[in-house]
Amino acid sequence: MNKIYRYTAVIASSILAWGMLSGCSGTAGNRAADKPDAALAAPAETTAGSSARTAVSAEAQTDEGKQVVPKSMELQRYAPFFVQPYPAEAKEKLDVFFYAEPGTEYDVVEKSGEWLAFNTEYGKAWVPEWYTEEAAADITLQEPEALTSVTGAKLSLRPGSGTTWTADQWKSSSSGGQWISLLRWRDWHGALLVPKQLNNQYRVIRPALLWIRDSDIASRKQVGSNLGQSGLAPDTIRAIVDIALPAGSEPSAVAKLLGEPDFKEDSFALNYTGEPLRVGKDWRYETMDPQLTATFSELGKLEHLTWDIQPKSRQEMQVSSYQGLFSSYHLRTIEAVSSKAPNWTWRHQGDLAFTYLRYGTPEHLLIAGDDGGLSGMHDDSSLYALDRASGRKLWQINAGYGGSFTTLDESGQYLTVLTPLSPDKKEYNYHLRRLRMADGSVVWEKYLPQEKNKVNFSAMAGVGEGIIVYGDSGDNSDFMVVSGLNAVNGKPLWTKQLESGSRIMNSGNEPYVLIRNMEKLTALDPDTGAAVWTVQGKRAALGEEPYEDMVVDYPQRLDPFKGELKERWFLLGKERLRVDLQTGKVISRYTPKPAATESVVGWNGSVLLVQEDTNKLDKETNYDETYLLDTATGKELWRKKGSAAGAFFAGEKLYLFLNGAAAALDVQTGKELWKQQVSELAYTRDDVRPIGMLLRPLGNGQLLMASGQDLILLRESDGSMLYRIGDAVIDYPEARDNDIRSGVIVTDGQDIYLGSGNGKFSRLTLPLP
Repeated sequence: MNKIYRYTAVIASSILAWGMLSGCSGTAGNRAADKPDAALAAPAETTAGSSARTAVSAEAQTDEGKQVVPKSMELQRYAPFFVQPYPAEAKEKLDVFFYAEPGTEYDVVEKSGEWLAFNTEYGKAWVPEWYTEEAAADITLQEPEALTSVTGAKLSLRPGSGTTWTADQWKSSSSGGQWISLLRWRDWHGALLVPKQLNNQYRVIRPALLWIRDSDIASRKQVGSNLGQSGLAPDTIRAIVDIALPAGSEPSAVAKLLGEPDFKEDSFALNYTGEPLRVGKDWRYETMDPQLTATFSELGKLEHLTWDIQPKSRQEMQVSSYQGLFSSYHLRTIEAVSSKAPNWTWRHQGDLAFTYLRYGTPEHLLIAGDDGGLSGMHDDSSLYALDRASGRKLWQINAGYGGSFTTLDESGQYLTVLTPLSPDKKEYNYHLRRLRMADGSVVWEKYLPQEKNKVNFSAMAGVGEGIIVYGDSGDNSDFMVVSGLNAVNGKPLWTKQLESGSRIMNSGNEPYVLIRNMEKLTALDPDTGAAVWTVQGKRAALGEEPYEDMVVDYPQRLDPFKGELKERWFLLGKERLRVDLQTGKVISRYTPKPAATESVVGWNGSVLLVQEDTNKLDKETNYDETYLLDTATGKELWRKKGSAAGAFFAGEKLYLFLNGAAAALDVQTGKELWKQQVSELAYTRDDVRPIGMLLRPLGNGQLLMASGQDLILLRESDGSMLYRIGDAVIDYPEARDNDIRSGVIVTDGQDIYLGSGNGKFSRLTLPLP
C-alpha cells in the first residue's frame, strides 16, 4: 500500500470563454490535434519556468518509490471529482461530487494509477490525473450538442485513457441513447452522463464526464442557445447549467445559454454577517423546468444558482438546500407562478439585510434593521425612522451587536431608546435617551452606570406612560433591581430589589410593571412601584414543568399600528393563565402537557391552537396532531392530523399552513374552507415549511402568502394563486420570530408595509392589481 503524502492543488483561475471552438467539427482549428494519443497517457513533464498551468514545484515518492506525484499543481476548471476511482469493469452508476471551481485549493492525499485523491468538503474525492496536466488546459466550452454513437463506440475516462466502457453500457444513463456534449478537446467530445437519480441522501449527484472520439460519433445536433425552449429533460438542463455556468460567469454567457430571463429583480443579501450589505441582481427563468434563478453580484458576475425543483419522491426530499457555496436547491411543493411587478408607492433601501416595522404612527414609521446573525446574535443592528407618506429616511441609530430596547409614547411623537453598545467606541455604555420621532433630536439622555459591585441597569421597557430600567443588583446576580423613570424628563421615581429568580415580563405595551417569580405574577404601579395585583398559578412538581413557548409565553410585540395590550397569557408554574392586565383577573386557564410534547402555534383570546407531538406521547403514530382548544370552557373544538405553522386568526376564519399547505378553516368547526393542492411530500421536511411562513388577509378579498423567499398574492375566497410579487425578497433569520410575525407584512387596511431580506422596506397601496 502506498504511503499517503499531502500536497496542495490549486484550481486554475482562468475560465475558458464560450465559442472558442463553437460549431467546429473533426480536428479543424484544434491546437496540436495531430499529436498521437500515446502521448496522452503519461503525465506532462515540466521544469522550472514552465507553463503556470501545471506549476510543478517538486516531486515526492511513495515508500515503494514507484508512484510520483507533484507537490503542487493546478486542476483545470472542468475537472470532475468522483466518489471513487472507477475501474473499467465498473457496472454501477458513476457518481460525481462536483466540478472544480476557479481559485479553490485542495490537498492531494493519495495516488492510484491514473487517479489522484483530494481532501474536499465531501471527504476524499478522486480526479483523473490528466486534469492536472498542461494538455487539459486546452479543453474548450462550446454550445451544447446531442450526440449519438456508432456501434461499438467507446467512452473513455479521459482522452486516450486505457479505462474505457462501451457506449451501449451507459445507454440507460442517457436519454434515448444520446449524450450531451459541452466540452471539446482536440478530436474528443466530453459526454455528460446525466444521472437518473437526483440525490444520494442529502447530496445532489452531478453528471459524470466521459470522453468520446469524433470517429465514434454517429451524429451531432446542436441543442440551441435557449435551454428553456430546447425540450430537453429537466435533469439534462440542470446538468448542462451546472457545468457550463461556473461562478464568475458574465451575464452574456448566461443569456447565450439560457436566453433572456422572464423576470429581473434585486437579489437576496449576498454578504456574510459582519460585512457591508451587498445586493445583486436575480435573473428568474420561470418558464423553465426546473425553474432557475441566476444571481449576479453587484459587480455583474454570476455568484449563485438556485434550482426550484418539485420533488418526485420521498428520497428527493432528503436533498440539502445548500450544495457547496455556489448552488442551492429549493424544493417546491406548490405550483409555480409567474412574477409581476407591483406599483410601489415608495421603497427605501437600508444598509442591513433584514427590515421589520416596529412602530407606525400617522406620520412616521420606526424600522428595525438587522443583519440576521445566528440565534439572534448580531454583528450589527439599527433603528431608523421613515416619513410614512414619502418613505424618506429621517434619522438612524446604529446599535451594533448590542441591539436596542424601544418604547413609543402614547402620542406617537416621542421614542425612548436604550442602546447597550456604542458601535463607534466598541464598548458597552448603555445609552438611554428620549427622541423626537420627527427628526431624531434628543430631548434628554443619560448613560446607565456600570460599576463593580453596584446595581447595573442593562435593559428597558415602556410601562404605561413611563419607562423602567432593570438589571442585576451587582453584589448578587440572582437578584434583580428595577427602577421606574419619568419618560418626559428621565428622572428616577422609585427603585426596588426583587426576589431571587424574578423576571420582568414587559414587552413595552402594558399598563403595569409585570414581575414573574415561579408561579406568581405581580403587577407594580409604574409611578410608585407599589403592588397593584397578584396572580397565583399552581406549583409544578418535578417533571411537570411545561416548556416556555415562544408564541404565548415570551413578551409579544403588538401590531405596530395598535396600542396598549389589554390581556396576555403567562406561564405560571404548571399552568398558562390568560390575565386581564388592568385588573389581574384570570380570564381563562389551562394546564399544558409537560416538557416538549406540544407547542402553541397561534392564539386568539381564550382560543389556543396547539400542535402535539404524538411520538413523544408514546402513541403508535409518528406524526403531529393539531387541535384548537377553547380554554374558557376547557373544550377541544376540533383536531386534525398533521402539523401547523404561521397561524393567523381573522374573525371566524383561521389562516394557516397545515402539513405545508396554505389553508383557511372555520374557527369553530375546523371545516376546511379551502386548502392549496400541494405535493404529499410537503410535510416530510421542516425547511419546506420554515418557521415564520406568513399568511395575511388584506381585507379586500386578497391574501398575501410568504412561502420560502417568495411573496405570493392569493384570492382569499378559494386560495388560488394569482401571481408572485416581483422584487420582494422575504426571509426568516433564526430567533427573530416576534419580528417576523409582527413586522414583515403589516397592513392598516389601506396600504401594505413590507419588510425584506435584502434591506428594502416598501409601501404598496391596496388593492393590488
